[in-house]
Amino acid sequence: MFNPRAREYLSYRERNTFRSSVWRLIRFILLLLVFYLLVTHFFVTARTVDTVSMSPTLQPGDRIVTTPLTYGPTIPFSDNHLPGLAAPARGDLVLLTPPYHRRPSVFLQFADPVVRFFTLQKVSLLHNDASWDHPLMIRRIIGIPGDTIRMKDFTFLVRPRGETSFVPEFQFANGIYRIDRNGLPAGWKDDLPFSGSLPEITLGNGRYFVAGDDRLGATDSRYFGTVGRASIREKVLLRYFPFKRFGLLK
Repeated sequence: MFNPRAREYLSYRERNTFRSSVWRLIRFILLLLVFYLLVTHFFVTARTVDTVSMSPTLQPGDRIVTTPLTYGPTIPFSDNHLPGLAAPARGDLVLLTPPYHRRPSVFLQFADPVVRFFTLQKVSLLHNDASWDHPLMIRRIIGIPGDTIRMKDFTFLVRPRGETSFVPEFQFANGIYRIDRNGLPAGWKDDLPFSGSLPEITLGNGRYFVAGDDRLGATDSRYFGTVGRASIREKVLLRYFPFKRFGLLK
């Protein structure tokens, strides 16, 4: 005859085993979340390109890896940077905060990476479908503090501090990159909006000039002005998808 106490004991053990398994799973997920938050905030992050502003270098749908280590990770919930490995340089592809974007609340800053973790990067609380209002954008650094910048035929010419002549932007890059300058009607004059020219501008201390590789489709320093050092967040390292275009980005 089966002992009722034995049945009760077995039922208790099963419930206790189930609770232990659930708590182990919860602890594992929490540890994984903390690890993910630390890695993405201080080391590397995978991102998806969703605009044509960096075409032809980057296309919508490209998957890229960025790192804050190069310029120094930001202190959580602030714009202050920890020491980095290098200063932002001409030709760098960077992830930055546009100067017109309002800083999100502390709750959203904390909740967004958690949501991205549980949705495998497919959902972001900070994402806005209007490309001009994204909290982060990818642009190329054209000029650093002290440089004088001008543009002719959609190509930027740079005169570093202390130099006497302008040189094309490509001379400072680690590798040759292409720009998209197509789209203006024939005969479009330089004094009209969106033309391929820009008067000389000298960058002050701590100011950087950034631009998109799509010189007609990108919103950049020609329109919103120069950006400060605190706005430059991460360096773009490589593209990992599509696989046929895998490689380091320059």
